[in-house]
Amino acid sequence: MDGKVIVDGDATVVDLTKLTDVPEGYEVDMEGSIPEITYGWIYVELRRIES
Repeated sequence: MDGKVIVDGDATVVDLTKLTDVPEGYEVDMEGSIPEITYGWIYVELRRIES
């Protein structure tokens, strides 16, 4: 799944509260910030919301 988040050009971390493009039926399974941006990509763990 690919989503988008926009950060400052000199950002070195991504605050997870900035993620608004999470697929329906899922939630972020991490807390805090993502400490690494790799070639413009971040990797975020998601979990399916149990209904």
